[in-house]
Amino acid sequence: MKQIRFTFIIISAVLTIFFTGNNVFPQCSVLHQDSLNVIFGGEDGTILKSTNSGFNWFEQSTGITNVIYSVDIYRFTDESQNEQIIYFASCENGIVLRSNLKSGGWDILNTGYIADLKSICIKSKGEIFACGNGGLIISSADNGNSWNTMNSGTGENLNVVIFPGENTYGNRIYPIAAGSNGTVLISRNSGYSWISVQTGTSAKLNTAVYGELQYVFAAGDNGVIIRSADGGSTWQTLNTGISADINKLEFIKSGANSKLAAACDNGIILISQDLGNTWSIIQSPALLDLFSVSFYDLNTGIAAADENNFLYTSNGGFNWFTLPSSAGLTAEKNAITLSQNYPNPFNPVTTINFTLNFEGYAELKIFDITGKEVRTLVNSYKQKGTYSAVLDASNLSSGFYFYKLYYTNGINKFSETRKMLLVK
Repeated sequence: MKQIRFTFIIISAVLTIFFTGNNVFPQCSVLHQDSLNVIFGGEDGTILKSTNSGFNWFEQSTGITNVIYSVDIYRFTDESQNEQIIYFASCENGIVLRSNLKSGGWDILNTGYIADLKSICIKSKGEIFACGNGGLIISSADNGNSWNTMNSGTGENLNVVIFPGENTYGNRIYPIAAGSNGTVLISRNSGYSWISVQTGTSAKLNTAVYGELQYVFAAGDNGVIIRSADGGSTWQTLNTGISADINKLEFIKSGANSKLAAACDNGIILISQDLGNTWSIIQSPALLDLFSVSFYDLNTGIAAADENNFLYTSNGGFNWFTLPSSAGLTAEKNAITLSQNYPNPFNPVTTINFTLNFEGYAELKIFDITGKEVRTLVNSYKQKGTYSAVLDASNLSSGFYFYKLYYTNGINKFSETRKMLLVK
């Protein structure tokens, strides 16, 4: 096995750079482990890991080709006082995957069920819950080695199951499961049996998250978000201002400040800073369906979109930049291409072509042989594509000039320079 050192941790695994080709991820999950390390689960048994906040992605072999719907992470300290991190992933056809950072690799666990497991939640060390179609809720008390059926009391398809933190049970916050036809289940005995509560909606609910105090949120199709202020017992519908399906909710709290974020179809991100009373509708640069979102802190987040796209924000979700899901924006040749001007030599007009492989802010500047800037041809935000700029050098003297393309996606900056000759 190849040992690769990451910031703060060591992962022992065989990793290869992942080139996505034409794959898409209609179902997926993205989750922060810490500020740098991010994990992604998607279609065809794909597990990707990033060690630089999503700018590079590496594939880990899982041994399956099933859709991975959900990923969860659990941290604990072992007997030697070393931090350990365990991953679980729930998949199509009743499959659960397990991995830890010490040994690396992924174990395929036999749950004994064939229903798609849409969500997985690590309740505590060694205790895991998963839910899926047909009202299925299963649990394991031995780190996923064996599984038992819980009494859900419903036949509705369940899309998400969540458990509150171990220090919140005294606040009467209940475990929550949610799914089709506005179904919300709560458990008053730590997940071993469940009861249905009224939600006031018939929308399919895709996601749920705990807020602060006793607030719980669930969201789903047609822009529906419902909120409970009493740990899940009663619910009210919030006004989001959108009709797009909501696929994932995320709650972040730091000190006295908190934020709700929602990943939606059509590239929409919702942001609320007042526990859902009001929402900002953010149109991300990817006009694609967003299936998952994860924030490390109030400012830094990543979202997983359809058609191989990841989005990144560093200002709390109010602006997003598109990242590739393969090798990342780590080399200039992967981000921009600046072609030789034509004709060259020229007098007095020449054309400069350049290609942006990702959308972002582009500047094309002309410099004389001393490095003095003499002209700016491009200075604007551009979509991915190939562009042409025309230089009319009628008022410039003969000689060599340099033209330089600058590009940034708001995080990384790249540039490329070429030389041309003006002959009069």
